Amino acid sequence: MISIMTESEFDALFSQIKPVERVQIRVETGDCVFRRGDSPEGIYRVESGEVLLVRHSHSGQMLTLHRAQAGQLFAEASLFSESCHCDAVAERDSTLTRFNKGALLELLASSNADALRWMSYFAREIQNLRKQVEIVSTRSASERVWLHLQHLGNTQHEIEPGFVIRKLADEIALTPEAYSRALKTLVDQRRVIRQSNGSLKLS
Repeated sequence: MISIMTESEFDALFSQIKPVERVQIRVETGDCVFRRGDSPEGIYRVESGEVLLVRHSHSGQMLTLHRAQAGQLFAEASLFSESCHCDAVAERDSTLTRFNKGALLELLASSNADALRWMSYFAREIQNLRKQVEIVSTRSASERVWLHLQHLGNTQHEIEPGFVIRKLADEIALTPEAYSRALKTLVDQRRVIRQSNGSLKLS
């Protein structure tokens, strides 16, 4: 999930929330921000660090639903839910801002412009979710990885150096080993080129 609300959209919406209705939280790697079934207190913005939204299957496999990095929101759906639908776990030491659920709902109810801005944001998120469903439902591992890399690469058709196979694999329900094998297949087919700086170039 890579949709990012623009800085101007953030400023216009969240600057209207009173300071008492927003709380800064610091979490360490591995800490749970909330767990599935908890009553939601609000939505979160990552100021620094990284937080994963994850679910665990009956077999114990972890599926990453969303990777929230600096400048991104998470737990937005909690605004309209009685309980959290997944776990939020800090992938790295992180600083977060939590915006009070009631205050934000009151703001959206009182302003058509802010409600439309929020709807626009959710529309982008729905597009990303549909793309993720398409990727995960692809049976061939190499084709799944190919679609995933295209999605990550966006218009630049390049994956920056420093990517971690385990993290990428979690996002599309593959083991790191299966992801690595599929990536090797794509490299052998020249659909993906490993560059000297460690990045991946998509053909």
